[in-house]
Amino acid sequence: MLPRIDYAKGGNFGALALGGYEQSETVPVLTVDGLGLAHCHVVKVDVEGMENEVLASAAATIKRCWPALYLENDRRERAEELIKRLFSTDYVVYWHLPRLFNPDNFFANPENIFANLISRNVLALPAERNVKVEKLQRITDPAAIF
Repeated sequence: MLPRIDYAKGGNFGALALGGYEQSETVPVLTVDGLGLAHCHVVKVDVEGMENEVLASAAATIKRCWPALYLENDRRERAEELIKRLFSTDYVVYWHLPRLFNPDNFFANPENIFANLISRNVLALPAERNVKVEKLQRITDPAAIF
């Protein structure tokens, strides 16, 4: 369920999590496995703390296709669980912590309204591929996350 929103007004609608709203409307939810994908090379997930649920809904697709996974992992209370799930599926996991401001931005805007904020994400690659990843910190302990 999502809150009742006037989508004609501005806002960050990508920051809405499902459930927990007093006034809400029911929306359809699809599973990744339910899509019946013939191929899947990359899965990008940013679902406001429900990344574990998406991975669970994609278990068969991940096992069959072994895609690269790029997941937001910024919820302290759920981060360790997400890393453990990735480890249990034989993925090598790295932190990707980009700053929200890039001085080389498209509009050449020099104003950094984000200070030193970063986005907490993980890149997970199938261990069997032996991909060499540079400049990202490999995660070896799910409990040592923040």
